[in-house]
Amino acid sequence: MVAATRRQTLSLHTLYMNRLTTPARILVCFTYFASFVGTFYAAWDMRAPALVEILTPIVFAWLFWLWLKKDSAASTVKWPSIDLGFFVYFAWFAILPYHLVRTRGARGLQGILALVGVYLLGWFSANVMIYLIWL
Repeated sequence: MVAATRRQTLSLHTLYMNRLTTPARILVCFTYFASFVGTFYAAWDMRAPALVEILTPIVFAWLFWLWLKKDSAASTVKWPSIDLGFFVYFAWFAILPYHLVRTRGARGLQGILALVGVYLLGWFSANVMIYLIWL
């Protein structure tokens, strides 16, 4: 009886985070953090520090590349290793849907929606924090 109750109380966060590989978890956390920080600086009409502005797209592309390499190793879709990082940096928005739909079918759209949702969650939580500060 207790085991059945425990299984029913699993949250969506637990269900999805347990299925993610380590690079995917880091990518999700980084996407949330980048969205939160960007929204926070934009609210006060300030520029983020130069290091943040430079490193955010580079770290995102690197984490995406790392996830893509790890996920490709476990699937039938193989990406060429020559200049994949450069390709990912400029075309990640096209590679992500292609790879997810190709490897997971229609379930791949959940991954796209999840990443967009995490970004919007970072934006929303930053707005709530800003609203509470301005009160």
